[in-house]
This record gives sequence, structure tokens and C-alpha cells, in this order.
Amino acid sequence: MKKYILIAFAFLPMVVMGQKEYKISGTVRNFDLKRIYLNYSTGMVNAPMVNDSAEVIDGKYAFKGRVGNATFATLKTKDMAQGMALVVLAPEQYIISHEGSLSSTVISGSKTQSDFENMKSMEKQYAQKAKLLTGEVAIKALEEEKMEYLYAGYIKKNPGSPLALYALTRYASTGHGIDVARAEPLFRLLPKSVQNSYEGEAMAKQIRYTKTFLLNSSIGSMAKDFSLPDTSGKTVSLSAYRGKYVLLDFWASWCAPCREDNPHLKSAYSKYKPKGFEILSVSLDVAAAKKKWLKAIHDDGIGAWTHIADLQSVTNKAVELYGVQGIPQNFLIDPSGKIVAMSLRGGALEKELAKIFEN
Repeated sequence: MKKYILIAFAFLPMVVMGQKEYKISGTVRNFDLKRIYLNYSTGMVNAPMVNDSAEVIDGKYAFKGRVGNATFATLKTKDMAQGMALVVLAPEQYIISHEGSLSSTVISGSKTQSDFENMKSMEKQYAQKAKLLTGEVAIKALEEEKMEYLYAGYIKKNPGSPLALYALTRYASTGHGIDVARAEPLFRLLPKSVQNSYEGEAMAKQIRYTKTFLLNSSIGSMAKDFSLPDTSGKTVSLSAYRGKYVLLDFWASWCAPCREDNPHLKSAYSKYKPKGFEILSVSLDVAAAKKKWLKAIHDDGIGAWTHIADLQSVTNKAVELYGVQGIPQNFLIDPSGKIVAMSLRGGALEKELAKIFEN
């Protein structure tokens, strides 16, 4: 299975909405615990994680803070010796009891937590039903029933729930993007407070990018022109490659699957450059990682072709124009400017070029 890294906006399950207070009251029974640690993601760029701790006095501890929509949190000891408890943290009150270890935890008081646990329980029930079925048609029918009843049904009944966008992601995710036909109608059911939340805006952006991808980046579409600076600051336009076969390649220095594919690009370029093949690589690196971008080009030995980036944002103008939601991603463009192939990973690029140049 080929690896693929989603761009940050594309999958943001359960992060910040409007900041409201949560409270946790915990009880520890039948094991010794002096301090407990609470860790969770805020979804915010400047303060992505909260790492809090509380002293356990006479078997009791407490936390309070401010979160937005909902986020996955963990309760654990510093060395993880007593296991871990998962909390779906929302602006609610939690009563938590640990019996013998943190692995044996009961959480009450939170509707968000209760809804999440019910959802996971139903998922297990559907998984058990699937094991009893034979035949692809029956299994697909059960999977669709689960999607409609468990996720879409939850959203329709609880559009303002902190779990609504989580359920929508489960319902509409394709693994490397989102099914717009499934996501958009349900997204419209959500109240504006949810749509305008941090992760609501991320979901809206993902829907928009997917629609752009389908419109601008499908095979047979004419490639949209854009310009970005190269490694020396010189502006380079895609249209400068008109008249040649060019691979428009999206990557980043921090993307391991992209780096793994670079030897294949290097081989294809060396073999087919004399016949009129070019590569234009668009990096998603930002200014803080410019040195790493340049070093990756050098270390991977891919400096023979042109590399461009705006170094301002992961979602630069080329990413937006082509609706790219994850990397590595590429588009093979013919001399007339038409996209003739895409997502050519591994040896697939050389096979495609062989059809063009050796037949």
C-alpha cells in the first residue's frame, strides 16, 4: 500500500471551536497514584498541545481548562505504568473513576463522551456482523447501512454536537480525501457556530479543494497556469513548459513518501529528458524549512530539474489551484497543456513515459 500524507487542513478531527470551560473530577481507588497527567491537542498553530498535571490527594484530583468543540485527551502517569484513559474532552463536566489502574476507567457526566462510546460500541457490533457475512455485495450493503445509520444519522439528530464533524469525517472520508457528494449536504445541516469553528472551516476548505480537484485536475483537463519562485528567487511559470511533456510534482522535504519516490523521478528524468521530458517540482515547505528544502534537493540528487515554492504556506497558490489534498501528488501534462495522467508513483511514471516516447 502506497503511503500518502494529508495536508494539514484536510483531516482535522475534533479540534478548536469557541473556547468554553471543561471540568474534571477524578477518583482513584485501589492503587497508589501521586500525580496524574492530562494531554490533549488544541488544534491551534501557536499552542498545539496542552500538557497539564494534577496532584492526587486522598485519592482525588481535578482539572479545569478551556477547549472548543471537542478533542481527544489522555489521562496517564508520567511513565505510563498505570495504563491510560481516553477522554473525549468537550466544554462539559466529567466525573471519572479509576479502579485498580488508569486502564480501568469509568467516565460519566459528559454527553459527548457517552455519545462517542456508544458510537464505538456500534462500530464493534457492525464489525461482528460483517464477519458473519459472505459475498462482497452483502458486506458493502452492511457498510453502507453503518455509514447512514451510525454517522449520517448521528449528524442529522445532533447537528450541534461536538462530535458532529468527527462523524462527518468518518462518513465522508475516502482515506486520501473526502467524498463531496456525501459531505456537502450534511455539512449544510450544521449550525453556523459549527461551520465557522476552526475544524468547520477546515472541513469547508477540504470540500472546496476537492471540488477544485475534480474540476481542474482530472485527466483530460487543461492544466491551469501559475507562477512561483525557484530556489534562487526567479519566477517560473508552468506555461514555460508548453510544447513538452512535463510532470507537475507536489512534494515537501518533510514528506517521507515523497522522498522515497524521488529516486524514481530521478531515473525517469535521466532516461527521458533527452526525448523532451521535464519535471517541475512544487514544494509545500515554508520559510522556516527553506534550508531543509534545499538540503533535501541536494541530498536526494534531484537538482537537475526546477524546484519552486512560495515558502509562505503549505497551501500555496499551486496547491489551491489544483486542489491538492495530500502528497506526494503529480500530474503528467502533454505538450498542448492537457493533463494525461496523474498519481504516477514508483515505477508507474517510467511505464507511462515508455508508452509515450518508445511507441
